[in-house]
Amino acid sequence: MPEVAEHFGLSEKQVVADLSLLWMCGLPGYTPGDLIDVDLDAARQTGEIIIGNADTLAQPLRLTADEAASLVVGLSLLEALPEAEGLEGGALKRVGEKLRAAAGSAVASLADAVQVRVEVDEQVADTQRRCAEALDSGQRLRLRYLSGYLDQVTERDVDPMGLVVQDGYPFLEGYCHLRGDVRLFRLDRVLELAVLSEAARVPEGVGRRDLSTGVLQRSERDTVVTLDLDPSARWVTEDYVCDSVAELPGGGVRATLRTPAPAWVVRLALGLGSACRVAAPAEVAEEVRAEAARALAHYGAGAVR
Repeated sequence: MPEVAEHFGLSEKQVVADLSLLWMCGLPGYTPGDLIDVDLDAARQTGEIIIGNADTLAQPLRLTADEAASLVVGLSLLEALPEAEGLEGGALKRVGEKLRAAAGSAVASLADAVQVRVEVDEQVADTQRRCAEALDSGQRLRLRYLSGYLDQVTERDVDPMGLVVQDGYPFLEGYCHLRGDVRLFRLDRVLELAVLSEAARVPEGVGRRDLSTGVLQRSERDTVVTLDLDPSARWVTEDYVCDSVAELPGGGVRATLRTPAPAWVVRLALGLGSACRVAAPAEVAEEVRAEAARALAHYGAGAVR
């Protein structure tokens, strides 16, 4: 175990964690006889790494033409991303060249038939570059940011923690002093950015988010909202993540979702008009009625029921 950990630059705890994934790997069928067998007890207790039923690991990997071409195209896409510029020594390019040579001219021609181009807005690219520089130098940022939830512009001081790409959008991850918590900022919503002379100081014990399930993060502080939607508003359940969706008579649906910003639900309900009714919570429903009444008052339309 110590030799393996040293060879791969890992802790022994991480080696055991990685080994625990092997017994989920194997050949199609995925019955016990098809999966790799790892003696985790031996790894934990004596440090021995004992692997069985892994004959396929010794066999050379053989890719079909489509698989090899997909890998070549994928590498070309990675090379085109701005983040790839920092990779040392053109690692992606070397891997792509080796893969092309191993796959043959037919696969290379198939891959070359696909034109790879990443279009990046110049302003977003400049914002990303300046965020990366602040991250490297350990400096605090000041943002004027357009919130997607509230449709509201706020000014925030942010200690950068990292840059990530999720669902095709680049984000700055950092500790937001306005909210007192880690937040993700979509770079195309950053209206202005200033690099401050003040050093970034992320509070002790604060870490980066686990984005394995996506950017949308659930919290116990979220407001749970129930909406009754007419058939014409069913698209809401497709555009937004819902906890549950139940059919209603007449083709409508009852959708339950969570949000950290109830004001966003108010705007959504007002935009949908009679096609949406806030069933819960009562305070959000009352806010919708109050906002609708204020709007109608400008037209002299009277009270809202």
